Amino acid sequence: MVGIPDVLGLRLQKAEEILNAADIPYRVSETAPPPGRRKDGSEEIRVVRQSSEEGCEILLVCRI
Repeated sequence: MVGIPDVLGLRLQKAEEILNAADIPYRVSETAPPPGRRKDGSEEIRVVRQSSEEGCEILLVCRI
């Protein structure tokens, strides 16, 4: 049995490449810091949490 790749901390694009190459279904959900703590103009999106649910990887991402 092949394990699930650990994509925690990776940029979203790289995480998607790895999961697609391994033929693992995934879903992306985005979170953000509270108002007043946001950094405007940040385009880097990273995986901040990875979990499994019913055969699908759930990636929680945040712009940092």
